[in-house]
Amino acid sequence: MCSIMQRTTCVFWLAVLIASAMPSNDSKAQSLAAITNGRQRIAAKPDSQALIGVLNKLEAKFNVSFNYDNDLLEHIKVAFDESKMQSAPLNQLLEELLESTGLHFERTNGHHVIIMKKQPAKDVPGNANTKPVEKKTSAQQPVSGKITDEDGEPLEGVSILHRQSGAAAKTAADGSFVLALAERSGLLSVSFLGYVSQEVAVPATGDLSIRMVPDVTALTEVVVTGYVKEQKKDIIGSVSIVKTENLLAIPSGNLKTQLQGNAAGVTVSSSGAPGSGGKVRIRGFGSFGGSDPLYIIDGVPASQSGVDNLNANDIESMQVLKDAASAAIYGARAANGVIIITTKNGKPGKAKLSFNSYYGVNFISKSDFPEVLDAQENGELYWKSMIGAGRQVGDPDWGHPQYGNGANPVIPEYVLVVNNGARIGGAELEALKQGNPSQQALFASLVNPENYDFATHQIVRAANTNWADEVFNPASIQTYQLGLSGGGEAGSYAIGLNYFNEGNTASKYNTFDRYTLRANTQFNLGKRVRIGENLQLAYRQNDASSIWASTVMTMHPLVPVWDDFGNPAGNAAPSTGGEPEFSTNPVTQAWRNRFDTSNRIGVLGNVYAEAELMKGLTVYSSFGVDYANSRNLDLNQVTYEHAQNTNPPNSLQESRNNENTWTWTNTANFSRTWDKHVFKALVGSEAINTYGNSLSATRLNLPIDDDKDFLVISAGTGAQTNSGSFSRSSLYSLFGRLDYTFDDKYFINGTLRRDQSSKFGRNYRTGYFPSAAVGWRVSSEPFMADIGWLDDLKLRGSWGVIGNQNGLDNNNQYDVYVTSDPNSYGISGDNGNRVVAMVPSRIGNPNTRWEKSATVNLGFDATVLNSSLDINFDWYVRRTTDLLAVNQAPFTGPSITQPSINVGELTNRGVDLGLTKRSKPGVFQYSASLIFSTYRNEVVRILDNPLATLAGGSTRMGNAVLTQAGYPISSFYGYQIDGFFNSAAEAEAYAAEYSTWLTPEVGRWRIKDINGDKRVDGNDRTMIGSPHPDFQTSLNLSLAYKNFDFNCFLFWNQGGSVFNYTRYVIDFHTFTTNRSKRMLYESWTPELGNRAKLPKLDLNDSYSSSNITDYFLEDASYLRMKTVQLGYTLPKAWSDRIGMERFRIYVQGQNLLTLSKSTLMDPGYVQASGGDTSMGVVNNYVPTPKQFIFGLSVNL
Repeated sequence: MCSIMQRTTCVFWLAVLIASAMPSNDSKAQSLAAITNGRQRIAAKPDSQALIGVLNKLEAKFNVSFNYDNDLLEHIKVAFDESKMQSAPLNQLLEELLESTGLHFERTNGHHVIIMKKQPAKDVPGNANTKPVEKKTSAQQPVSGKITDEDGEPLEGVSILHRQSGAAAKTAADGSFVLALAERSGLLSVSFLGYVSQEVAVPATGDLSIRMVPDVTALTEVVVTGYVKEQKKDIIGSVSIVKTENLLAIPSGNLKTQLQGNAAGVTVSSSGAPGSGGKVRIRGFGSFGGSDPLYIIDGVPASQSGVDNLNANDIESMQVLKDAASAAIYGARAANGVIIITTKNGKPGKAKLSFNSYYGVNFISKSDFPEVLDAQENGELYWKSMIGAGRQVGDPDWGHPQYGNGANPVIPEYVLVVNNGARIGGAELEALKQGNPSQQALFASLVNPENYDFATHQIVRAANTNWADEVFNPASIQTYQLGLSGGGEAGSYAIGLNYFNEGNTASKYNTFDRYTLRANTQFNLGKRVRIGENLQLAYRQNDASSIWASTVMTMHPLVPVWDDFGNPAGNAAPSTGGEPEFSTNPVTQAWRNRFDTSNRIGVLGNVYAEAELMKGLTVYSSFGVDYANSRNLDLNQVTYEHAQNTNPPNSLQESRNNENTWTWTNTANFSRTWDKHVFKALVGSEAINTYGNSLSATRLNLPIDDDKDFLVISAGTGAQTNSGSFSRSSLYSLFGRLDYTFDDKYFINGTLRRDQSSKFGRNYRTGYFPSAAVGWRVSSEPFMADIGWLDDLKLRGSWGVIGNQNGLDNNNQYDVYVTSDPNSYGISGDNGNRVVAMVPSRIGNPNTRWEKSATVNLGFDATVLNSSLDINFDWYVRRTTDLLAVNQAPFTGPSITQPSINVGELTNRGVDLGLTKRSKPGVFQYSASLIFSTYRNEVVRILDNPLATLAGGSTRMGNAVLTQAGYPISSFYGYQIDGFFNSAAEAEAYAAEYSTWLTPEVGRWRIKDINGDKRVDGNDRTMIGSPHPDFQTSLNLSLAYKNFDFNCFLFWNQGGSVFNYTRYVIDFHTFTTNRSKRMLYESWTPELGNRAKLPKLDLNDSYSSSNITDYFLEDASYLRMKTVQLGYTLPKAWSDRIGMERFRIYVQGQNLLTLSKSTLMDPGYVQASGGDTSMGVVNNYVPTPKQFIFGLSVNL
């Protein structure tokens, strides 16, 4: 590797020297282009130059601002000797320059010069040869003023145009301007790159003071894409620009959650648990092993934890690179898209202090609670199910351990007494209570409080617990952000401090805290050299792990939260649970988890140096670090309240993990402009090294103390175990990029990256990733000039190949062996002299190749209707080959991990559309942004075997998810239900026609014969659904009236399915847990017939719940009002009085309304569950809460 880096470094600096030796174009009298109606005008040759170009040079030389009517000057050419600029004064140069043009000049002050037509000479008596007077006539009335940015800082170069006369001017360095008008009336059009254009009435008297408003949607917006900065109007790849204010409108401690609905083609899903990371997918799912995008923060590749630590208040800009042309320069890591984030830097000017904060409450509304049975209904359902099974009162199998064996269910006084190891249920206790005197005495002794012991003699009264009411409670959410920024000629700085805290609506013990420090500084060493750093420090702590929120549906209502003695109650009571996965007391689980804690320290940042070696040539070097150190504490306690109580004593597990990635990036950026040609080139190298290690220890017999500080491994007295691991990987890359633009109309771009990764075998270590893109600004063509409503239209097309090594183990190429004491043996044939054995742990595969994705993208960007409507459209096809997946080989031995191999191919086809409509500046303003995305995913082949599958979505019924050629990744697999048997005749006819493993009975489901062989068996399972949506769309609406502002954000997911695994428990007699109201009231009856949702109630029906059918699928469509906000900004005059630049307060609601057919508490959780080959199977999760918050924003 060292030799490779040495050779590459030589090549890199050789390229820099060659570029430095190229002749400069300064001698060609190249002038800056004057921007008029979005088109550049280039100076003529030295002997005959455009007058405007000469004036631009004089502006730069003498630090003045020329004001003139552009239409008056644009076609005038003059002969000008530039050498005179070194010695002659400005007035002399101007007199010579304008002598034969019919123009004259007037200097109104030290910075402003007005160029205007000569007035006709008036005759002077006695002298017929009198020359015209080159001064303004009495009719000319100058209008002056000052223009500043949103922070009150002067703006230089702002264009001012008098709409009626065409007179024009530009502001000087101090923001001032002077415009000569014949009459002080009409409108001034004020425009500047990156700011909203304004129309201002000419005042009758006095000066003007104009404050510009930033326009982040302007075509001239500068964005970061692939090691370079580009103007938005010149981008020919598929890039979505995310507005920072839209991210901040969603209160969350996770940036990925805030991203949902804010970029076309980006799918986001997350859990409602505080501090949980989201899952981001760009343009579908392009891999089996992992489809996470690459995150670049200030030029440094960031891990998932590095991104999760990022505070949205610190973000200046965010771009999502979606196609290969824009992402290919990142090569091996960019197959699933790239998200580039640039954090805030200081701006020249005085120090600025800002404070932003909000406080609110998260909650789950009762309308979102699951509809499950109360204690009485649970008993009634069981009685009806016994009747459906043909049982009668008095039969040996009639009755229930809690509800008794009478004609109707009876709620007992107690549900559990533990006596001498035996668990006695409510029905038996009721029988003793009502029995003979000796039985009554035994009952009194059993329930005597003096005999109570939590471990050996539990006494638990019956209850009618509404578990959703007990589990879900309001929890606070709050954040506080303090920022300080500023700068000057010597450099700039930006510092941000943030605290974020969020509680869990499903556990009062579970809280998430995050502290972040952001410090970005830059130092200017003269005009050509800049050094700086971008640093993020973060500490996050998650107290008390989250719980299985779905147990609010499955916990039996007869069981109380606590017994009468303050200890946890649980499913130790007979027939009130049976499985900890489905019947663990969620309240006491959260209470026991109060000792668990997870904390992490993260450092992400870089130091950099940039030097302009010559005009157009800049070199840049950056060294970045992404470091994380985490500690996890997990206390496992004996749970006497559960039937599955593990007799081993309490245990404590502590684990520590360290991961460090450094990235060294070097680039040289070259740019030249001549006539109508713009040429840019970039070459670079990048080295990335990742190292990680972990250590874990466990100790038994740990005493429990309410003080966490005493929970240490050494406090245990039982057996202890420990383990450790380490990993290392490296990536070395060379890359280059070429851009050519002609006449600001025709664009060509090409990139190439070579990556070498240590994760692959020696023969497959190197990958090449090229791309090419073209663009055509059609609106600049002469034949489009008459289309008045079209402001800008650019067509784009691109192709490229990008790679993926996500999910590939660092040691995938190697066979790994570990020591294993159970396999040790006596070297002498006995067990006296033991030698530790080496056993295989992993099988390696040195022939694994790069996973590659080739993408074709066609699109256009348009701005119409006087720049009030932006349209962005993309159509794409992405084909991924050599897909990486873990080999599903036959059993080869215990605990032997299979390697990842190249297994197949898949495609994603889709459309992204973005529309933004905005009003002109005024008292009332509005903006509406609509984003629409759709994709179709299809697996083309797996191992060249059409029947080969990748199984996922493990359930107790089998794998609910299969990935197979011809279907989308992670498709649901099972039987299709074909109605019910509504009569005995139907059942008999079916049995006569079909050979089947099921017994056709009235009221049961009929299974569809898919292959038509008159046999209903395993061969009739088929793909029954997909978790992928038909489309996703969002609408962001903003309104402003005077000092009030209103924002509403809607998100719509249409189509796709979710596999509701909880139905396996609450809709069938699978376990002795609680049931849904649907099972009691919508099971088959002769009256309901095919309108029923479930088969008839029958305790003997085992096949309905033991096989995967399309009943478990629910429509994942939903429409959610994610954000609604109302704000008020204090008038400027008032805020000035209290010494503030800006003061704003607002109230906001989050997720207040969700429309969906799904029975899930959170229909948006579908894509957050499982891996990409197990997507859509939902069981245990924390739903996304609703929110009410109050916030304020202060700038000083």
